[in-house]
Amino acid sequence: MKQKGFSPIIILIVCAAIFLAASAGAYYFLKFTGKSPYGSSTKTEVSQTESMSEISTSDDSGVIKKELDNTTIDSIDSDLQNLETQASSL
Repeated sequence: MKQKGFSPIIILIVCAAIFLAASAGAYYFLKFTGKSPYGSSTKTEVSQTESMSEISTSDDSGVIKKELDNTTIDSIDSDLQNLETQASSL
């Protein structure tokens, strides 16, 4: 009976380790340089249409009522609609 030894197993393990190291290196290189391996990366900037006022820490009912009245709830719906539109264009 011939003994084959461990050399083919060791060679296979070394090749797998080299492959995994090269893949991890390529992934981190592409991640930190901002390049995408899946085509061109388009970054969109979101502009703020309304200036946000600072939220007060007062517990006065008049101040709270004023802040609630100035809150626009419809802007959340339009923001979500814009995000869905941008996502569908990708």
